[in-house]
Amino acid sequence: MNNLKDVEDALRFKVRAAHYHKIMSERAGMNNITNYEEFNVSAMEFTAMMSTLHSILDIIAQWINQKYELKIPNYDVSFKKIINDVDDYALKMKIVKLKEDSVYLDDFCNYIKHRNIVRVNHQWYFVSPFQPAVLQTIESFKKSKIKHPEENLYLQRDKQFELIYSAVIEITGLHITLASTRLS
Repeated sequence: MNNLKDVEDALRFKVRAAHYHKIMSERAGMNNITNYEEFNVSAMEFTAMMSTLHSILDIIAQWINQKYELKIPNYDVSFKKIINDVDDYALKMKIVKLKEDSVYLDDFCNYIKHRNIVRVNHQWYFVSPFQPAVLQTIESFKKSKIKHPEENLYLQRDKQFELIYSAVIEITGLHITLASTRLS
């Protein structure tokens, strides 16, 4: 990505792609709660969303490199290293906060990258005698000496998307319109 506009276009594309995976995960989990395959699709879309969100972190670093004219070669820019080259105190604090808040995302993606699978479990219950429902949970996993406990997939899906989406807006000031979230 050679200029700021290209990087901003990449951010818009990736945010919208992550949002698409988020919506598809939601839809798959709601379409037909008796269809086991739909739950697998929900888990796959969740994993795709997480991977896409994770890639956005390095694109944020590319944006910072371009916007602040840091002159770091593109191949050497990464979210983990960009903080060392940023002089702007307010921006540095935003990066620090995002690094701290994205530990689960980072660990999840690095865990699955190395051929590990984080399983999604399905716990059935009844809202009423005629209305079954299911809770999808992400099994616990350990990465970088941190043991992440079992998590509610629905809550993590929203939390991780909002974390990265709001960080892109806060750091870059970009306005990114998202597709309708109607689940019809």
